Amino acid sequence: MTDSRLALVIGLFVAPALLLWLGHRLRRQTDARRRVFWGATIGYVLGMLLMLIAIHYPPILWAGGGWRTALVHWGMLVGAVLGAGVGGVMLGRTGNRAVALRADKTPRILEAHEEAIAEYRDVFRDLAK
Repeated sequence: MTDSRLALVIGLFVAPALLLWLGHRLRRQTDARRRVFWGATIGYVLGMLLMLIAIHYPPILWAGGGWRTALVHWGMLVGAVLGAGVGGVMLGRTGNRAVALRADKTPRILEAHEEAIAEYRDVFRDLAK
């Protein structure tokens, strides 16, 4: 089996299995592991889209090998690896900011809830009857 065909088989079967394994219990994983997972997933999908576009080119372009063959055989594997690399080096600022905003918002929601209960206590008492 040539290395191009091996890359195609790895891209078709091994990469999705690895992404499935990485995505298992993703909520409990660190931010870095989540970034690697989503980077690899997005890269894999983009590589697959490029591969599908290259497959539909006219057969006359297939004979020379070249870019079409490389894109078809290596697209998914290289896309997943590049996506994981990009996701791994990305800074995780958005996740921390979202956690901080959520932590800031919770006490305000509880206060508003308690104020609404105090304000409409008579309505709630009448509904309970």
